Amino acid sequence: MAFSKMIELLQKKDEGKIILVNAGAFYIARGKDAELNTQRIYLRIMKNNKWIDERKFRIVMEQIYEIGKILGGLYKHYAKNNPK
Repeated sequence: MAFSKMIELLQKKDEGKIILVNAGAFYIARGKDAELNTQRIYLRIMKNNKWIDERKFRIVMEQIYEIGKILGGLYKHYAKNNPK
């Protein structure tokens, strides 16, 4: 099966999620992770097209990174402290 066909099948199967492919490795993001990854992609596009400079890019990427760390900590906290 062709690589592009596999991507299409994954996108159909996991509708509403973001599928990122890097060197043949698949990463499926959902929810807030997908939103943060989307923001990172948009920022890289903006930087590559020189719509923002390097300084602004670094600042916003650091802020997105911090948001990701906070969300990850919250996920772990609630998963650990909420009985099922």
